[in-house]
Amino acid sequence: DARLSDIVGSIRENALLDLALKDAAVLKKPVGDVLQEPLPVVSANDPLGDASRLLAAGSNAVVVVDDDKPVGVLSGADLLAFLAEKDQS
Repeated sequence: DARLSDIVGSIRENALLDLALKDAAVLKKPVGDVLQEPLPVVSANDPLGDASRLLAAGSNAVVVVDDDKPVGVLSGADLLAFLAEKDQS
């Protein structure tokens, strides 16, 4: 089973696009060569507002953990979809 300490980095779409536009050969590099810092982490028990603040601060997504085990990734798009659905119900 994966543990939070097993997450060594992330690749953000906008950063990868920037790299690819500068040098298309980056797409042939190993994933480990283009990793950025890991995503911020929230507990599955944290209020949704905590994740929202991290997303508003510029992170594209957050890792959701339960008892030090990653159980999901919440993106800004996921949060917007949830809020839009909630608003319509």
